[in-house]
Amino acid sequence: MDSKLCPVDWDTREFEKMMVLHLKKDEDEWKFYHDLVLEWNAKHWLKKPLSEFLRFILDKVDSSLTPFQGTL
Repeated sequence: MDSKLCPVDWDTREFEKMMVLHLKKDEDEWKFYHDLVLEWNAKHWLKKPLSEFLRFILDKVDSSLTPFQGTL
């Protein structure tokens, strides 16, 4: 039955190598935003408007990208 479903032996090693890189990028991005939320919470224990939180996040993202601008 296997031969009818997929008559070719698939070598997924290259695909796995590629996906590890993507998953690592995703993990790094989640950690970046998680750390920003922790920083926000540590500095702003009083409730602030959502707009201030979004401005904080956007400023941090912008400053994290600044060294890379112009290299593309």
